Amino acid sequence: MRFSICVEMLFPGLSFLEKVRRTADLGFDAVEFWSWTDKPIDALAGLTAETGLEVTAFSGHRSSAPCDRVDRDSFREELTRALGAARMLDCPNLMVLSDALDREGRPLPLRSGAITPAERKMTLVETLKGVEDLVVGSGVTLILEPLNTHVDHPGYTLDASAPGFEIVREVDRPWLKLLYDVYHMQIMEGNIIATLVENADLLGYIHIADVPGRGEPGTGELNVPNILRALADTGYNGVVGFEFSPKASSESALEAVRQCIDSV
Repeated sequence: MRFSICVEMLFPGLSFLEKVRRTADLGFDAVEFWSWTDKPIDALAGLTAETGLEVTAFSGHRSSAPCDRVDRDSFREELTRALGAARMLDCPNLMVLSDALDREGRPLPLRSGAITPAERKMTLVETLKGVEDLVVGSGVTLILEPLNTHVDHPGYTLDASAPGFEIVREVDRPWLKLLYDVYHMQIMEGNIIATLVENADLLGYIHIADVPGRGEPGTGELNVPNILRALADTGYNGVVGFEFSPKASSESALEAVRQCIDSV
């Protein structure tokens, strides 16, 4: 396994590039973030070349909903631009959501209006299959992420892991995997370790934060070292990204992350 730090919620008051550099200074060798369109990508590419940091993932889209037929072309356009940014950063993963999100992470209303869950799922499968020509040969894996609807993202379409795994199976392409976010799925369904073990072949990326509160490991109910050891036992060799809002200082929160990593 490889480990990455999401810098979005860390080091309040610092600029994006300062957050990335501070993470590197604390001994981590990989970072991720959310939207790329509001980031200085050229400067980030220079910083990663200077520090040896890897960018492991960022969002492949934010303003289009691939579960909505009306947004199919917009999703394709967003993904095309994101793939260009991924090439600049040598980033191997792009995060894909079922819905568009606003700046606060809230799902935007679907432009088609009321669509049944079955129609949304079918459209999501068709939309993902329809971008194969963009993704094949890019060296990028699309990682589809379920999110919780109880706390953070009410109204989001893909709010459980089972339909997410079903979509990955239906698309049936090596460039599509599931991004399993332990925080979101603990809120929605629990049974974390068993789900990871039973679906290890479909996992493309893991996100970690504790529950409740989305804090660093050790601030809630999850035994993160046990989860990481179970993942290791499956032979999972992808990225585990720590995506959390620090409950203490960012420095002490990252030390808690380091202790989890060292326990594996």
